[in-house]
Amino acid sequence: MLGLTIEDDQIQNLYLLQLEELLISNGKSLKDFNSLPQPIHSNSFIYENRFIIDELNYDKLQMSEMHSSFFQSLTVEQLVVYENIMTTVLSQVGSFFSYTGMVEKEKPLCGKLCLL
Repeated sequence: MLGLTIEDDQIQNLYLLQLEELLISNGKSLKDFNSLPQPIHSNSFIYENRFIIDELNYDKLQMSEMHSSFFQSLTVEQLVVYENIMTTVLSQVGSFFSYTGMVEKEKPLCGKLCLL
């Protein structure tokens, strides 16, 4: 990007935060190594919550392929529910959904409450 400047200490801190993330996922921390510099965690709240890191660390290509595969197999009723939810998500308005019902015997349409 033109005009983007990142100071050396900011780059070092980003590397340290990523290193800390890798170490934490393996049961360690940079704090275990006294001789190494420690990352500055200000403005890096996302790295402090292991659950958020794990949730955001997924294979987007694989998820996209799964979505395409599942989307093609939706029934008409499931497609209506999907379109209602996606319309709400994309509008960024937010809503509350409660879909309960059966499409076919032993094949639930949706048995969960969906908060968006």
